[in-house]
Amino acid sequence: MKKKCTNKTCKSKGILQPIENFYIDKRYPDNHSHECTECKRVRQKKWNDIANKKRADFFAMYIG
Repeated sequence: MKKKCTNKTCKSKGILQPIENFYIDKRYPDNHSHECTECKRVRQKKWNDIANKKRADFFAMYIG
């Protein structure tokens, strides 16, 4: 089975990829995420960097 990544910035946008390139996610009808693993990793890393910066700023303000 093959699937397309729906992420707008995907390098493989519009190209069918093997289903193994998608994480399992029971919320979707085919039980796989709508974005490929590479896009998910990039998005998660970006979010983690922002969250870590906010956390560091918060602790710096209160702890010193």
